[in-house]
Amino acid sequence: MSSFALKLVASLVVVIALVVVLAVLVSGVRASTPPLTDARGEVIPGSVAVLERIELGGLEQWISPSTPIRAT
Repeated sequence: MSSFALKLVASLVVVIALVVVLAVLVSGVRASTPPLTDARGEVIPGSVAVLERIELGGLEQWISPSTPIRAT
């Protein structure tokens, strides 16, 4: 492989890595829990929506208390 081709591949790897890191950071900043709503779909004033970290099947999972968990 020529020197130019190696530099091109290295540059592409760096650009792809930067895009992946940026995507992860942006998704973390934009992550949120939807507000709690009543039966009519209206936001419940003063309610607090949270995410809980649990281990499920040996894997770390993030759920909200309103997320149904099905046992299989």
